[in-house]
Parts: sequence; C-alpha cells; structure tokens
Amino acid sequence: MAIAYDVEVEVAPPWLSLPLLGGVNVYWSPPSGPIVAPAIVYRPDQPWIERQATYKVWRELYVAVCVVPASSGPDGVAKLYEMALTLKAALDAPDAPAGWDWLGVGGIVEVDQAGLRYLAAAVRLSFNAEYDT
Repeated sequence: MAIAYDVEVEVAPPWLSLPLLGGVNVYWSPPSGPIVAPAIVYRPDQPWIERQATYKVWRELYVAVCVVPASSGPDGVAKLYEMALTLKAALDAPDAPAGWDWLGVGGIVEVDQAGLRYLAAAVRLSFNAEYDT
C-alpha cells in the first residue's frame, strides 16, 4: 500500500549558508575519499530534524567536524580550537546567516577516513527555520 503525501518542500540545504573559513577546506557532506586537512566536514546530527512547539518551526541539528592530520600533534589541537572558535565568531557576527546557533564542541577524537588518520572535533550547530508544512 502506497501512501501519497501532498507536500512540496523546496528548501535549499541550510548548511550551504554557513561561513567559509580562510585556509580551511570545506566538505558539504562526508567524502568517500581522503580529506584534505585542515578541513570542516558538515553533516546532519542525531536527531536531525525536530518539530518545535511553535507552528511551522523546525529545528535541525548539524555537526561541523573540524579535521586536521593526526600527525600534527599539539599544533593540530591548536588548529582545531582555532577552527571551532572561528566558526563560532562567524555565527555570532552581525552579518551571520539567519537561524544558526552554535551549541558547543565535543572532545577531540582520532578517526580513520579512506585509510588516513585524522584528529577531529565535532562543533554542534542548530538551525531553526519556518516552513509551510
């Protein structure tokens, strides 16, 4: 049994409005291959989309994963800190894209991506938007 929905939602992905940081590569979704670090990889978080108590307002949760080579040591940790705070400053700026909030940063972890090792820190973000559905 198929269910038909009479819903047309044409919304540009909100993460495309996030600021670019100088000297940092940006991936608008997790890549399948190696990451050219330093980089920020944007992806949805858990839960991704939640309806709010206010009619037509939805809260979307995202993660901006700041990434540096694992071999970068203390300088890499300093770069992760710089990227996270630069992103926060960009979202706090008067000309920042509307709807975005900086929620905080998780701990630094070591991850593998395409056979390479990275240090990463997840910057948690939320986006509030009003939709017609």
